[in-house]
Amino acid sequence: VWRYEGKMTRPFFRGREFHWIEAHDVFSSEENAMKQVKEDMEMTYQMLQDEFAIPIIFFERPQWDKFSGAINTYAADALMGSGKVLQLPSTHYLGQNFSKPFDVKFVDADGEEKYGYQTCYGPAISRIYGAMIAYLGDDKGLILPFDLAPIQVVIVPIIVKGKEKRVLDKCEEIFEKIKDKYSVKLDDSEDTPGSKFYYWEMKGVPIRIEIGPRDIQKKQVVMVKRHDGQKYFVPETELEGKIDELASNYTKEIKKKKLLDFEDQIKLCYERDAAKEAIENGKIVCCGFCSIDMKAYKCAEVVEKEIGGFVRGKRVDKEKHEFASCIICGEPATCTVYIAKSY
Repeated sequence: VWRYEGKMTRPFFRGREFHWIEAHDVFSSEENAMKQVKEDMEMTYQMLQDEFAIPIIFFERPQWDKFSGAINTYAADALMGSGKVLQLPSTHYLGQNFSKPFDVKFVDADGEEKYGYQTCYGPAISRIYGAMIAYLGDDKGLILPFDLAPIQVVIVPIIVKGKEKRVLDKCEEIFEKIKDKYSVKLDDSEDTPGSKFYYWEMKGVPIRIEIGPRDIQKKQVVMVKRHDGQKYFVPETELEGKIDELASNYTKEIKKKKLLDFEDQIKLCYERDAAKEAIENGKIVCCGFCSIDMKAYKCAEVVEKEIGGFVRGKRVDKEKHEFASCIICGEPATCTVYIAKSY
């Protein structure tokens, strides 16, 4: 399906025109359909947090914010550096709300025709790349998970007048040694080493190898990790093993740091003023709410008007925090919700 978006656009986050890629499933029972919804969420967690190093929370959306026609919507939110959350993949339990009007039936084991139970899942492909760029990157440029980086290792010769050939030959030797296992670039351009460092940091190449006359004399190379700038002086004999070690831990290190950063952005609030201040400071508010059913819609409107955020829903995984009352109306809280600005 080709979709034309009429709302305000933003690169990667919301394009004007894009391919609408979704998975639609039909099941014989509600139980099996909900198993698919759970599998969608588990797959999303594994992909985003383990492969892309993007921390997310899966929310059951409030009834006023669910996919039209769905019984329930479950969506993954990631917090960007701007203090706004970005919705990434979402999965929806449709029940028989579409199978009945569109006459989608199956024949069961007894030969009886019955309406199917449906789900749909949207992977939000371009938004995932947008989140990776916006959330993982820093002022120097891109930071990319190791397995997703187009170039994983860049070799930068440190050229000294009169020793150019010796340095370049050594760089070629290192390149040949590792090119079959990793995506490697030997930057033998005439730019200065500093310019090359800047350029490849901007491109998000995970590992930089520097080789100069002194390194050749010491029979070593210098390795620098992009995401934290940590530098290693590695004997040539340990070169391949060190790259393997850095490569295997690279994305895990990003994930660990970003998960801690994400948790630090969640603020527990018990009063409106505190919630408003937290939202203004780019935080995600965690608070008590009377419900996520339609009866709480008026409280959600107050959240939008007075606090400046949107009720994103309640966590699908285990909630650690409990509140006695709704932050808006003061009625007993039936759930813990999260409030944030959003794209």
